[in-house]
Amino acid sequence: YFTWSRSELKHLLGPDELKAISWRYGIGSEGRMPHDPERNVLYRLLPLTEVAATLGRKPEEAQDLLLKAEAKMRRAREGRPTPAVDPALYASLNGILAGNLALAGRLTGQKMLLERARAAVDRFLDEAYEPSRGVAHQLTPDGPRIWGLLEDQVSFAGGLLKVAEATQEDRYLRTAGKILELAQEAYLSPTDGLLRDLAPSLYDGPKVGNWELPNVPLEDTPHLSPNAAAALAWEHLEALTS
Repeated sequence: YFTWSRSELKHLLGPDELKAISWRYGIGSEGRMPHDPERNVLYRLLPLTEVAATLGRKPEEAQDLLLKAEAKMRRAREGRPTPAVDPALYASLNGILAGNLALAGRLTGQKMLLERARAAVDRFLDEAYEPSRGVAHQLTPDGPRIWGLLEDQVSFAGGLLKVAEATQEDRYLRTAGKILELAQEAYLSPTDGLLRDLAPSLYDGPKVGNWELPNVPLEDTPHLSPNAAAALAWEHLEALTS
């Protein structure tokens, strides 16, 4: 649904439109699908000014070509089977993304990045956060669901700390501290001082197998492990408050 082959685009676009799209979005370069090398994941390979220079056109002419080509591609895509889309928002992923948006905004001075970071964490704080339970795993159209997972707490707290540092807003710092305190209290493994993947007193998700037995997540796959994320968040909190 989201990928394109060069042969598809040749049938869909005019010669100049194809050139503009190919240079702009890297058709035939990196971003190909491993299982089908002819298909490309679109990504911005060149800025508009370089696309225009490559085509020997003015930037506004190149922009017009791109807009026309993109409109054709959107119309063609509407005829494809739509993939299943999970409408839920995830606390851990939003925390990670918001934190990196805030960091990028702080380093580049782009206010838009800070605004997006703030909007992401604010929505979870407004709709899926309770001081006694932390952040919910998911925010769905029906509201928050599944509480008591470590990854959500430490990833979201880590993002809050980066947003706090970038915006200098104390409310994010305070909330991150409360979430990390909850992680220490509710998720601590009784034997080794590490944090377990869920808090028995808070978890209300599916009960599969021996779910009550302590499981300590340490592997960085597919994301930073929750225990590593917790350590980095505590270190960041200490740096911001000491």
